[in-house]
Amino acid sequence: MRFWMVLLAVLWLQVADAAERIALNDGQTVSFQIPAGQFTNDFYFDVPAGVRKFRLDLDGTPRSNTDMDMFVRYETPFPDRNSYGLLPASADQAFLWLADLSHFQSISAGNQEFVVVGEHGYRPATPGRWHVAIVNFSGVPVDATLRLELRSDESPSPSTIAVRFDLGCTPFDGPGCVCNLAPWNANTPPVQASGNPGATLGEQRRLAVLDAVSRISAGFRSEVPITVRACWDELEADETSAVLAQAGPEGLFINDPSLFDDQQPGLRQTFLPESHAWYAAAPSAKLAGTTFCRIAGGPCDSRVDVTITFNSVVDSNGLFGGGFYYGLNPPPLGAIDFIGIAMHEISHGLGFL
Repeated sequence: MRFWMVLLAVLWLQVADAAERIALNDGQTVSFQIPAGQFTNDFYFDVPAGVRKFRLDLDGTPRSNTDMDMFVRYETPFPDRNSYGLLPASADQAFLWLADLSHFQSISAGNQEFVVVGEHGYRPATPGRWHVAIVNFSGVPVDATLRLELRSDESPSPSTIAVRFDLGCTPFDGPGCVCNLAPWNANTPPVQASGNPGATLGEQRRLAVLDAVSRISAGFRSEVPITVRACWDELEADETSAVLAQAGPEGLFINDPSLFDDQQPGLRQTFLPESHAWYAAAPSAKLAGTTFCRIAGGPCDSRVDVTITFNSVVDSNGLFGGGFYYGLNPPPLGAIDFIGIAMHEISHGLGFL
C-alpha cells in the first residue's frame, strides 16, 4: 500500500471480460494506450525451455505527473474480476488485488518499471506462460510500451553500486535524520593518501568510498543496481574511542501482511524465500528482480538501499594519530583505514550481519 496513492472514485469499465490477449515476443516492443484510472491484464508471454532469464520493461509518456505499476504472474492468468464477480471500484483496490495475486511487481511512483527474473531466485524463470497486468493511477491516459527480453545467459554480473554524495535527508527519513554532505566537497588540500589521486580532501574522500563499493560489487552479484547514500555526522567520540562509521538498510521486507494494521495493510512479497523472515532492501531487490524503490513504492530519485554515515569528529579533531587514512593502497600500521571501514559498514547495510 503506497501512502501517496490517491483513490479514484470511479467504477472501471467492464472491458476486460472481452479483451483480446496480447502476446509479448522476445526483443519486440508493444505499444498501447491505457486510459486514466484503469488497468489491463491483457498481456502474456511464453518462456521456452532453455531460457534462463527474462526481463520486462514498462515505459510511458507523458513522464510528469503520471504513474503506472506492473505486476507479473506465472501460469494462471490475472482474473478479470474478483471471486464475487466484481470489478475493483478504485485504483487503490485494484492495486491491492493485483499485488496479492502477483509473483513479481514493480510499483514506483513513476511510469518506468522493470522486472528481471532468473533461474536462481526463489521463483525462477520457469518455462511456461507468464502474465502481465498494468495499472494506470494517472488522471490522464498514458501512451505505454512494454518490452520483453529472453536470455540464455543467467549468471548475473557483478552488482552496480552507485553512491549518492548529493542526497541529504528526505521525507522517508525520521525527524532525527542528520546527513551532512559538506565534507564530500571540502576544498582543503589533499592529505597523505597512497594511491589516491584526489586534488582536494573532498575528492579523496569520494574516491575512497567509490573504491570501497567497487571492491564490494565484485563479490555481490545481482541484476539490480544498488544505491548507497553517503553522509557525515558528529558521532560519539573521545580521546580513547570513537564510533568511526555506521550503516544500515533503508528498508526491510517480509512476506507476512498480517504484521501490518488495517489502515496500512502490507503487501505479500512472494518473491521472498521465507514467509516470516525480514530481508534488507538490497537482497530483497535482488530476489524481486527490481530496485528497492520499485518494491516499496515512492520516487526512485530519493530512495536508496543503504545509508552510511562517517564520523566527522575523527578528521576535525585529528583523532588517533591524524584522522582517517584515505589511501587506495594498504594503510600504514595503526592508521584508521577509511576504505576498510566503509566496506565493513556498507556490508552491514546490504544485510550481512
